[in-house]
Amino acid sequence: MTKAITALALFACMGGRLTAETTAETGGRRPNVLLIITDDQGYGEFGFTGNENVLTPNMDKLAKQSAVFSNFIVAPACSPTRSSLMMGRNHFKTGVWGVGPACNILDDEVFMPQFFKQAGYATALFGKGDSVQRREQRPWHLDVDESSVVWGYDHKDPRMFEKEVVADEEKQVVVNKKGYTCDINVDDTIRFIRKNRGKPWWCDLSFIIPHAPWEAAPEYRKIYKDKGYSPIFSPTAGAASRRWMRPWAA
Repeated sequence: MTKAITALALFACMGGRLTAETTAETGGRRPNVLLIITDDQGYGEFGFTGNENVLTPNMDKLAKQSAVFSNFIVAPACSPTRSSLMMGRNHFKTGVWGVGPACNILDDEVFMPQFFKQAGYATALFGKGDSVQRREQRPWHLDVDESSVVWGYDHKDPRMFEKEVVADEEKQVVVNKKGYTCDINVDDTIRFIRKNRGKPWWCDLSFIIPHAPWEAAPEYRKIYKDKGYSPIFSPTAGAASRRWMRPWAA
């Protein structure tokens, strides 16, 4: 990559400043932004936060090379947290106060990808799409160039992909793809990045793991089974850390 990839969690707070002030501060260079979100993964479920049972080598390496905000807090559930991140507001002001299919986001709210779109970025959303749309809307209403979205946390449920030839905006394309959901999301992200090498891009890669139902890729199951955990729950960081968390919770 000739351009730097910047992984940020609070870029939404910059709001409308992205186009003018930020571009000036970086000398005209617009960094690429890859936003990676894991689902239902607590603070104590990483190696770099002290968990000896959970193996997170890639995230541990990223933490060593990055700034870690250990006092940062989020909403008690995923949907309010995602809406807050995407709009740069406290979740009480976004209209998404709980977990559910209906999003009560105000019509005049602007989402993070829309700011980047206005600044000339290619934009994409791959993975979990909870609370990134208004009621009855889909991710491509956010001016996202590409999207393949999963609602909730079910690996088996085929979900919506942005249509390319359908004129009716209210229609969606349901696609059955073979493979592990998160691997498909990563492949889509890599394809998007390579496709947009010549221009700045913003991409949201939102994994549905380690949220229940704990269906990990087979190649990772033996790791935790050998550590003495149930093969049903061993594939996930959240489940593997439960034994570690119980004494603290008690």
